[in-house]
Amino acid sequence: MILGKKRVFIATILFSAIVSSNLASAHTMVVIPDLDQTKSSIIFQIISHGSPQTSEINAKTTDGKQRICASLKDPRCSEAEELKVSLIVPTCTAKSTNFDVCIRGVDVRGRDAKIYPSVHEREVATTKFSKNVDAKIGNAGGVSIWKVKAGVTSDSSDKIATKVVLTYSVEIDKVSKKANPAKLVDFAISAYPVSYISGNYEMRSYLVNEDGFEYYGIDPSYTNLDDSSKCEWTEKGICVMKGYFAPDTNISISLQMDNKLQGWLASNILDLKIEEKKLTSSTNLLTVGGRASNPSPVYAVNNVIDVSKLKELEAAYNRCGGEVSVCGQTFEQFDNKIWEGLLTSDVSSAQFKVGLADVISLSLVDVPDQGTKWNIASMPEAGWRKGVSWSPCVSNSKVLAGVVSTNASLYQMNPPELVDQKLVSRVAGAHHNSKNELNRVDYQVAMRGDVFRCLLKKNTNPTSVKATAFSSAGEVMENPAVQMVEQNGWVNFAAKNFSYSTPNVEFVFSTPVVKTVSKTISCAKGKKIVKVKAVAPKCPKGYKKV
Repeated sequence: MILGKKRVFIATILFSAIVSSNLASAHTMVVIPDLDQTKSSIIFQIISHGSPQTSEINAKTTDGKQRICASLKDPRCSEAEELKVSLIVPTCTAKSTNFDVCIRGVDVRGRDAKIYPSVHEREVATTKFSKNVDAKIGNAGGVSIWKVKAGVTSDSSDKIATKVVLTYSVEIDKVSKKANPAKLVDFAISAYPVSYISGNYEMRSYLVNEDGFEYYGIDPSYTNLDDSSKCEWTEKGICVMKGYFAPDTNISISLQMDNKLQGWLASNILDLKIEEKKLTSSTNLLTVGGRASNPSPVYAVNNVIDVSKLKELEAAYNRCGGEVSVCGQTFEQFDNKIWEGLLTSDVSSAQFKVGLADVISLSLVDVPDQGTKWNIASMPEAGWRKGVSWSPCVSNSKVLAGVVSTNASLYQMNPPELVDQKLVSRVAGAHHNSKNELNRVDYQVAMRGDVFRCLLKKNTNPTSVKATAFSSAGEVMENPAVQMVEQNGWVNFAAKNFSYSTPNVEFVFSTPVVKTVSKTISCAKGKKIVKVKAVAPKCPKGYKKV
């Protein structure tokens, strides 16, 4: 609405709960009951690691049309300068070698803390393509379904779906028409319980629309199909429904992974454990495990705010243009505008550190009952000013450097930054949950030991850590319980169970000082005797110890 010359907004701001991946084929929006969606809004998109359910090779040819290639050698795509390959990692078989990229197994620790075996039941039928030696890409598969004891991970399911998606960029040599070695640009793992509903359903297939656009979808010639809008995917005769893990369900996935995986990951897995061992010249054995968490989406409603009086809020709506009363905007979880750069793009300015989270933090409210998640993903290649704010210790790493994991509604996905010999990061969310209880979160970082020491600029072995949660005004909110362990070349440290709205979380590491004990000896030269005191005392030349 417009009052005189002042712009007044009734603003709705919605934040997503978890890391997003640029593999997304569909966005899953949180529905806020009784919320007027016609008012000005800023929406932080919930993707929940949305990603293709089908292994695909996509190309845009010189005629501007979208092509789906049967393989990297498909002559229909030979004129494309670049191909995008979305590869769902298959399950290892008896014929797999250590050079193959595949899922070895899934371990489950149930709500009763017992370990239950899982058995690979099947791989979802999907389009597939074979490995390509030139591009150095492995075989494509489908989502893996694993069977566990009923009730172990969920009240309604005895099946777990695991999906590991690798996204490659492949350039085609203009002369030879062969693929150059692929570049891995994204990586995501997700796991969740599934159940089946029988009905009149079909699986996706290759289709071409009237404009010649090629895609995968449900053939429109099928009639009288059952509603599949709530299905995670459909197959012949079944709708696959996505469920949620029970609290404290612990999942561990081991896979033979392409060693092109480098850089930094982000996750909502609690008590995360990650381990990577070299298998071959091109593959590593990667194991990721931990508890599913329930990161609540949050939203904010600001009624009748005179935006012109608040430069921060006016900046938040700067995508809306001029005199408007209804404005809808979306931001992804990885957008750095959440944390910085809202007022200025000048990194040297003191105002650069102001982000959207600072503007609306006091009015954030939880969206309850959104279910648990078990996801981990790499950051989009251009995310978080990579190469500017990232330490060279991470950006120059030729291996997987580390991962940040938390159940906070919003968090900085980038590696923690070194400030005054402290590693610092930020989280944001509602201070109280829907039951008016104090919201508490965990924040964990796991990184390679050499990267950790590079960040600290110290070749030391810290044995203890102190964590502090500061408000945006610099006031100490809490000193959370902390954990730190170094094992198998990885350093894990965490701040546990602290309350938050928009705190800075900082870690200070220390190494106990070992006291040195001096000894005194007597040394003689003829009748002359001298005493020497030192940690390792030695007699002067010509003297003998007595």
